[in-house]
Amino acid sequence: MGEAVITTSREDDADRTWARGDRAVRLSGPIGYAAVLIAIGALLTLWSIVTPPLSTVDEPVHFNSVLRLMQGGGWPPPQTAPVLEGTFVALQEAGNPFKGTPALDVLPVAEDRSVVTQMTGTALDGATGVDWMTQHPPTYYGLTAGILTVIGAADWRWDQLAAGARVVSVLFALGGAAFALAAVRRVTSWTAASIIGGLAILTVPQFFNVLSLVTNDSLTLLACSGMIYFLVRALTTRDPSWRSGVFDAIGAGAFLGLGLLTKGTMLTAIPAALIILLVAGLRTDGSWMRRLTPAAVAMASAFAIGGWWWLRNILVFGEIQSSNSGSGREDEAFDGYSLAGFARLVVWQLARTFWGSIRPNLRLPDWAIVLMGVVFLAALVFVLIRSKSRLVVALIGGVPLLTAGLITFHAWEVFWNSGRIVGIQGRYFFPAITFYMLVIALAWQLLTAPRRRATRMVAAATTGVIAVSIGLWGTAVTFRRRWGSVEGGWDAMASAGPFSSIAVACLVVTAAIAAITAIVCAAVASAHLPEDVTGAASRVRQRL
Repeated sequence: MGEAVITTSREDDADRTWARGDRAVRLSGPIGYAAVLIAIGALLTLWSIVTPPLSTVDEPVHFNSVLRLMQGGGWPPPQTAPVLEGTFVALQEAGNPFKGTPALDVLPVAEDRSVVTQMTGTALDGATGVDWMTQHPPTYYGLTAGILTVIGAADWRWDQLAAGARVVSVLFALGGAAFALAAVRRVTSWTAASIIGGLAILTVPQFFNVLSLVTNDSLTLLACSGMIYFLVRALTTRDPSWRSGVFDAIGAGAFLGLGLLTKGTMLTAIPAALIILLVAGLRTDGSWMRRLTPAAVAMASAFAIGGWWWLRNILVFGEIQSSNSGSGREDEAFDGYSLAGFARLVVWQLARTFWGSIRPNLRLPDWAIVLMGVVFLAALVFVLIRSKSRLVVALIGGVPLLTAGLITFHAWEVFWNSGRIVGIQGRYFFPAITFYMLVIALAWQLLTAPRRRATRMVAAATTGVIAVSIGLWGTAVTFRRRWGSVEGGWDAMASAGPFSSIAVACLVVTAAIAAITAIVCAAVASAHLPEDVTGAASRVRQRL
């Protein structure tokens, strides 16, 4: 009798332990996803402070276009919008004077910086400039100007205005990251792999360097990530109904249209989205009309929302988009032209400007670029060979692949004429960051799912720590090169903008806590394999 009581007690303890573990696994999903997004958002915001205001090449003219719309200046034809007096003054007080304007002997402290929203002139000390951002559609700039106006930013100092515009970019980028994470979750069906895929963004320091600034790349990221999410839904849906297919098509078309009304690089997403929706439609049952309707609906939606802008450009200006570096090629190439040499330069330039930058503030060591590039390519090949989701990966990969083709062709024309490499920047791949995350997540899943539970948990924790460490390393590299040592640079960094040292410290702590939480959730979630992942894992185990 006593033995029976003891046995029952042990069984009850085991049941309670398993129940607690099961609850922990269930909670690891929503908590882990939230932690990943909080870490990304906090790190983006931290980068917006680490980078001195209006100190990069393009940000001053992005800022100028936002300022012009806040002043009611409209959207002039390409290459005709002037740099405003307010932008000249802001750059001067930031210690980065526009060419032709004098530098200040002493930069003003925060409370003495100018309010520039009422400075509508187009010159300063005789200096003038051209804002080339009107080659893009005005959507990002209009939304940013509208948000800042609604929250009362018209009366802010220029440093507060620039910081506010950067925060708007951070919010757009964070929305894009959320869609990307949702797409990865839908394909992997495993919380642990999804969290690892989310943390993979941290291994791309240039992502944070670019998308924490005033830039239309942030809204392009949101639009492209939203589009890819609905395309992934179309490819992976288990609902055969016509209504489900049309819903996904409308979603993909709407976000594609938003992207087209934001930036020209989204033009390459049109054939990618069309092919994906045609493949998704052809895999369903029903008449040809029913199969082709989702693709037609998506294309019509995209054109109605944003595609018309580029048709307008052709009709009004005679070209799709103007370019500062010119277009078209001469009859004969420059002396010393080499296609193989051009290809080598393009590959290396894309790699080093995807993970890092060609500029000193984030120029990573060559060995680091090569290592991360080799790891990603190996993961991609592994996934395409072994994953049951290889078709989804290959089709989604068409988005960055077509983008690479567009910018490479344009760069080749310029290289043919002059021998210069222009327009080859890894940041053009960031709108399709979902692809990068998905490859890393699936490769990690294939490698770890067949292993024992303890091995999976260690692998999740180790991979998470590596990703976070790379993210922190990139941030530290930029901080050191921008501001020097922590002792002397911390206060200088805070005084350059409107944020206090305490606010910056809180961001650092928030990012650290969120990253640690995400790693813990990934480890906990890796203890449990969903049913569809278990079947795939057993097949992989037999092959390994």
